[in-house]
Amino acid sequence: MAAILRQHHETVLRGLRAGRIPGVKLGRWLTRREDLDAMLADTQWSRNRQRHSAPTEPTPVRAQASGRRPSF
Repeated sequence: MAAILRQHHETVLRGLRAGRIPGVKLGRWLTRREDLDAMLADTQWSRNRQRHSAPTEPTPVRAQASGRRPSF
């Protein structure tokens, strides 16, 4: 479920406990895929998810001219 929502598992557990993510606890947390898809289609959740998600493309790394490691 955390991978589908692209959130840390603790964040997902907090959302389930608070009722922000639909689910039921029967020994472990269960949710239907249709409920997650509906939640992801919701504009409020999508807006928050886009604001907090990681960039989709990695930041390019410039090569060092001398071939040496940079000193920090």
